[in-house]
Amino acid sequence: MGLSTNAREFRAALFDACVSLFAADTDPYTLVVRGSPSFANAQDVVAIGAVTTSQEFATFSSSARTREESLTCQIDFYSFRPGGDAMEEVVEARAWEMLDAVAQYVRVTNTTLTSDAYPSGLVRHCFLSDAASDAATDPDVLAKGRMHVVSATFTAEFRVRS
Repeated sequence: MGLSTNAREFRAALFDACVSLFAADTDPYTLVVRGSPSFANAQDVVAIGAVTTSQEFATFSSSARTREESLTCQIDFYSFRPGGDAMEEVVEARAWEMLDAVAQYVRVTNTTLTSDAYPSGLVRHCFLSDAASDAATDPDVLAKGRMHVVSATFTAEFRVRS
């Protein structure tokens, strides 16, 4: 764990969770990336984006200087299919389906982001805190097919003990 923040570890844990969740996707293949996506070889993309952190003092004494850390990570869920208007519902449903899979995982299946590296869990809890949909295919993409993007923010709480 980081000495000043768990931001890097939080983003990495969400990336690893998404890789695991979508590993079996083959038709179509789901690409999980850090940062901006590339559509060269995948119709569905999960892009693990920016992470933010804020901290407040929790315990402050001569021997303990713990802090409460709130972490957020943006994840964008892209779905693209070649075709016309008939694909609008398909890509919208798929983008929300990918979001639902990650939200369910962090809310129910692995709430503390436990892993081999963090057998006791990385955070106290993690949950979907907001989501927004663009609700329209980008005009630059329309000639090739239909695309839908859902942008979500996941929030976690952690006690920094250094």
